Amino acid sequence: MKVDSTFIDFALGATSAQAKGRVDAPTSRSSSYYEPQASPAYHAGQRPTMRIADVPGMHEHRALAVVNDQLTVTEAATMMASQSIGAVVALRDGAMSGIFTERDLLVKVAAAGLDPSTTAVADVMTVDVATITVDDTLETAVSKMRDGGFRHLPVVDGSGEPFAMLSLRDLIALVTEAPLTDATP
Repeated sequence: MKVDSTFIDFALGATSAQAKGRVDAPTSRSSSYYEPQASPAYHAGQRPTMRIADVPGMHEHRALAVVNDQLTVTEAATMMASQSIGAVVALRDGAMSGIFTERDLLVKVAAAGLDPSTTAVADVMTVDVATITVDDTLETAVSKMRDGGFRHLPVVDGSGEPFAMLSLRDLIALVTEAPLTDATP
C-alpha cells in the first residue's frame, strides 16, 4: 500500500506544531485525540523539518533498555517481553557493542535452531549499528531505517553514548498523531 506523502507531510507538520507548543497533546492513549493542524511551513508550500529532539516524549517518557552482551538470549528476551519492547542496546565494558532485536531472535536464533538459553546476545546481536543524534532530522531517521531495513535506531549524544531508542512504532505514532507512551504488545 502506498501512503500519500501529503498526509505524512500534514501529520508531521501537525506534530511539529505540537512540539513547539502550539497544540496541546493528550497525555495517554485513553485521552481524546486532537485535530491535526498543519504548520505554517506546510501552508507556505515548504516541507516541515522536525528534529529528533522535537519528537514528543523522546526524553521524558522512556528509559533506554540495555543488556550486558554476555547475557543469554533467553535473559534478554525475557526482559524485552516484560517491558514490551522490540530492541535493547547491548553493552560491553560500559560501551555500546550492538543492539539485540526481536528480528535477531527470530532469524539468528529461532530459525537457525540455536538454544536461546546457552546463546549469548553478543553471538547474535547486530553489531554494525546505525545511530542518530537529537540534531538529526526525522527524515534522516526514516531514510536510515528504510535503507538499512530495520525498525530501531539508537539515539546517541555528542560523545556517541546511547540514551534513547527511536522505533518504527514511534514514527507511526507521529504520523497518526497518537501520543507516545510505553509500548503495548
